Amino acid sequence: MTWVGIGIFIILVFLHYKFYNEGLPMLYWVSLLAKLAGVMVLSWMYVNFYNGGDTWHYFHGAVRFNQEALSSISNFFKLYVFNHYELVDNFEYVNQPRAALMLKLVGIVNIFTGNNYWVTGMYFSLISFSGVWVFAKWLKTHLKFGTIEMLLFLLWPSFVFWTSGVMKESVAISALLWAVFCYIRVVEEKRDWISIAFMGISLIFLFSIKYYYAAVLIPILATHFVVSKTPYVNQENWKWMLAWAVVLTGFLMLISTLHPNFYWNRFLEVIVNNHDTYVAKSDPVSIVHYYQLKPNWFSIALNAPKAFFAGLFLPLDFNGNWLYVLASVENWGMIILILFGLYTWNYKVQNKYKLYVWAAITFIIIQAVFLSLSTPNLGTLLRYKSAFQPFLLILVASLIQFRRQSINLPWLNALEAK
Repeated sequence: MTWVGIGIFIILVFLHYKFYNEGLPMLYWVSLLAKLAGVMVLSWMYVNFYNGGDTWHYFHGAVRFNQEALSSISNFFKLYVFNHYELVDNFEYVNQPRAALMLKLVGIVNIFTGNNYWVTGMYFSLISFSGVWVFAKWLKTHLKFGTIEMLLFLLWPSFVFWTSGVMKESVAISALLWAVFCYIRVVEEKRDWISIAFMGISLIFLFSIKYYYAAVLIPILATHFVVSKTPYVNQENWKWMLAWAVVLTGFLMLISTLHPNFYWNRFLEVIVNNHDTYVAKSDPVSIVHYYQLKPNWFSIALNAPKAFFAGLFLPLDFNGNWLYVLASVENWGMIILILFGLYTWNYKVQNKYKLYVWAAITFIIIQAVFLSLSTPNLGTLLRYKSAFQPFLLILVASLIQFRRQSINLPWLNALEAK
C-alpha cells in the first residue's frame, strides 16, 4: 500500500507542476524539495529531542484510530463523520476538536500511504507547499518579485521547517495563504464563485484547525474590503488609518463572539493563564520575561513592545543548544535584511497596495504580540511564529526589492540573471 501512496503522490506533484509552475521550474522544484527535506529534518528532531512530539503522536494516534474506523463502513462514518470517539479505547482528543480534526486528516492520508509516516509527511508537505506556491506566483506576477525575493519567501529556513510534515501548521498555513490569495483574486481580478467558495472553505477550515489564525485574518480581510470601498482610501493617511482602526475594532468585537477564548470578559485571562502555564513548566533561561503580566489592558500594553520584538527577533544570543543557535543566526539575518532594506529607503507604496501592506502589518503585530505573550517559551514560539512569517517575509523581500532597484550590486544582479 505504501507504493500506491508514493505513486499517487508522484501523480499529484506532476499535476500540480503542470498547472501551477508558471514557467518557474527551477524555483518550483527547489522549493518543493526543501519542503520534502523538511519532513525528514523535522521528524528526526522530534524523535531525538522531543520524544516524538505532536507529529509522531498524531501519526500513531491516527494508526490506532483507523484500526477501529476501517473495521467496518459503519464505524468509519461513526468516527470520521459523527465523532463517536468512544469506539476508540482511551481516545485522548475527545475534548480537543482541533487536534481530533488533525488526527482525522492524518488518518485519511494514512489509508493511502499504508501507515508510512514518511510518505504521509510528504503529503502534508505538498499541501503546505500548494498554498505557499500559489501565493509566490502572485508575488512574481503582480509585485514583480525577482529570483532573490522569491527565494527569500520560499526558502526561509524556519518557515520551511515548521510548515512541513505532519504538523497542524502545514495545513493551517496552506489554508491561510489560499484564503488570502482567493480574496485578492476576488477583489482585484474577478469575482468568480469558485474563488469565493474556496476562500470560504479555506477560512472555515482555518478556524477549525487554528482558530486564532482565522480570528485575526477574517476581521482584517473584512476591514480591508470595507475601507477599500470608502473615499478615505485616497485621502490623507490619518483618515484611512482612522477608518481602518474603527472598522477593524468592530469586526474584532464581532468575531470575539465565535469562540469562548475570545469573549471580552475572559480573553486577557486566557492569555495570562497560558503565559503562566508555560512559565511554570519551562526553563527560566528559555522564556521571555515580562513585567508583572496581568489580565488587564494596561499590563498588556506595557508589555506589548517587548512581546512584539520577541515574536519577530528572539532569540538573539548563542548560549543554548545547536537548534537555539541556528534560530539566533536566522534572527540576526532577519534584522540585517530589514536594516539593509530600510537604509535610505525612499520608495512610495502604490495606492493599490497600501491597504494590503497595512493589512499585513496589522496581522503581524496582532499575532506577534499575543502569541509572544501567551507563549513565552522561545522554543515553542519559534514554531508558532510561522503564523505571520509569510507576511513578514513578503514585506522584507519587498524592501530588498526596492533597495536593489536603487543601487548597483553586481553580485546580486548576477544571481538575478541566473
